Amino acid sequence: MVKNILVMDNEEDMLSSIRTILKKEGYKVSCFDTGKKALNALKTKKFDLLVLDIMMPDLSGWDVFGRARKINDKQKVIFVSVLEISPERKRELENYGLAEYITKPFDIARFIDRVKIILLADDKKNYI
Repeated sequence: MVKNILVMDNEEDMLSSIRTILKKEGYKVSCFDTGKKALNALKTKKFDLLVLDIMMPDLSGWDVFGRARKINDKQKVIFVSVLEISPERKRELENYGLAEYITKPFDIARFIDRVKIILLADDKKNYI
């Protein structure tokens, strides 16, 4: 079964790049340039993975992450951001359910590997 991935980023180049990368891997990809559009999609459609930028013009990736977890507390989420975070903050987010935090610019092969591992994991804690 084809996995369905939601991608949210306000930079068209990044949105297009991630869409292309994921589609080449055989995933169905829905892209959104605002948090509001992404949340509306989450209310009507099931996604196997969310790839969220943090800094957005309306609702931040943090906001969408929190609301998505209220809709589905097992929702798998990857943050892709230019913002660096401390290892402590990353652990806190992982404890809350974040699957991965990837800093832009990122290595495409590593990104693909992480997506595959996360989508194959049965439990939100099995992302080793």
